Amino acid sequence: MKKAEAEHIIEQAAARKIDVGFTKDFWDEAKECAPGLTKNDVYTVLRRGSVFGAPVRDDEYLCHKVKLRAELPDFGRLEIVVAITVRESLVCITIYDID
Repeated sequence: MKKAEAEHIIEQAAARKIDVGFTKDFWDEAKECAPGLTKNDVYTVLRRGSVFGAPVRDDEYLCHKVKLRAELPDFGRLEIVVAITVRESLVCITIYDID
């Protein structure tokens, strides 16, 4: 998967044209590094964020992992790792505070 393909899928997810899922690990990490983060905040990251680096193929989970960085007024700079599956769905799997 090329970076432009990942950006297109993320744009589709931000526009709610494709499903966005969340793992339990994502919300566990969010509680630690961005307490109070909501799904709406995640959609803001999807809309405003920039893909950082190239998508990385993960054969074990049949997806490409993509790092997405954004700055939110209430949370500062965040990095969300999303998994884009072969069905072109998007799952938020990890979040980092990158200050």
